[in-house]
Amino acid sequence: MKGGISMQVLRILFVHVLSALSAAVVYVFGIDYDATFHTS
Repeated sequence: MKGGISMQVLRILFVHVLSALSAAVVYVFGIDYDATFHTS
């Protein structure tokens, strides 16, 4: 029972970290894309 609960929590944390990472990557790449577009 305890192991199943911890696995569920780990899965939720993993999904949250993944979404946060993808959001950060999109944000950084969006800034870079915008900067290169404005300079050229």
